[in-house]
Amino acid sequence: LIAIIVFPLVILSFFFFNNIRDSRIKEKIKSVEINFTQNYEHIQKNVEMCQMSTQVMINSQNFWNYVERFSSGEKIKTEELLGFYKSEIMALEKIVNSNPYLYQIRVYADYTGVPEMMPVLYKIERAKRLAWGRSGLPESASWQFDYEDEIFPAFSASRVQHLVSLVTYTAMENDKIALIEVSTKMELLFPKFYSGGENEWTFFASDNGKYYFDLAQKNRWLDNIREILSHRTEIDDNNTNYVQITLDGEPVIVCIKPIKEIRGTLFRVVSLKEDYAAVTKIRNIFWGCFFIIVIILLFFLNKMVKIILKQFYEIMNTIHKVQKGDLDVRVRVTNPDEIGELGQQINKMLGRITHLMEDNIKREILVKDSEIRALQNQINAHFIYNVLESIKMMAEVDAKFEISDAVTALGKLLRYSMKWI
Repeated sequence: LIAIIVFPLVILSFFFFNNIRDSRIKEKIKSVEINFTQNYEHIQKNVEMCQMSTQVMINSQNFWNYVERFSSGEKIKTEELLGFYKSEIMALEKIVNSNPYLYQIRVYADYTGVPEMMPVLYKIERAKRLAWGRSGLPESASWQFDYEDEIFPAFSASRVQHLVSLVTYTAMENDKIALIEVSTKMELLFPKFYSGGENEWTFFASDNGKYYFDLAQKNRWLDNIREILSHRTEIDDNNTNYVQITLDGEPVIVCIKPIKEIRGTLFRVVSLKEDYAAVTKIRNIFWGCFFIIVIILLFFLNKMVKIILKQFYEIMNTIHKVQKGDLDVRVRVTNPDEIGELGQQINKMLGRITHLMEDNIKREILVKDSEIRALQNQINAHFIYNVLESIKMMAEVDAKFEISDAVTALGKLLRYSMKWI
């Protein structure tokens, strides 16, 4: 009975806890999806801000007129330079200062004879001090990630800035080019790089094979980054993709979102270990309680069976004693149920058997008594006959033939009577 109850419960609980786990994972994916979408939208806004700032610079015609004059080597009066600084440079500086998501807007141009006007206008050689310009200037409209501001090494050495920028070229009328750098901080473009806990990890993989993340904290999944990157080939470029895999025995969700504007893919790894552990804990508590209840139920069932079948066991013990020959034993009837009725009938049967056996014994005794009496009678007749024979012999010896004949007649009479015994 217990097996019939327990076995279906085991099967049902297996599916039940699997459904709980799947539901929990779906909720986790939904939560991660919302968070990941918000993060993606934040990146999009910052990217659009950098693109708009670049476009603002390109459309600043008055600014570029002065830059072209600088590049052509034209002599410009100091008063005019001051006016250019106040009208153009300070205006651009205000744009940067009013936008907390911008780090700098810089223009690098090929000119001589005119001083650099910080923090906007620099000579092209300055760009070669930055990490992305040392080995040659990059292509236009390219994104540069995770580099330090080394325009002025002595000033930037005291504080390390992780920057990301949109680098764009613009052609001038004198066949020279200028380079526009619109930069922001990595933690502003990718806030999840620096806010993820131990169970989350966000990183960005550019299309050129490099990947970027918070270098200050070595995540435990860093050694599995190639395995994570391998799932990029399975994704749909137009949607956010979710892949559930196992990293070093730990179940995780990998969120993958291509960002074409910055030519790369955003990855977020979220651990499911705690969710699996929570379901396992609930399942263990359930099974612990379930088995305790089963043990208690078995104990009480055993007691109840013993109570219910006590009369039955009493009958069985009585039958075993009867089998050994004890017919004086009787069933102690305690229950007014069917088993109690059975005990009463067994007692009546034993009573009848005992009575029949007693009657049979009495009959056998009577038969034996009759046989003994018959034998006794036979023994008495023979004894008398033998005595008469002895008297006959004595009479014949004394020649008293009348006595002898009388004794012989009496003997024949006794012999005749002995045939009927």
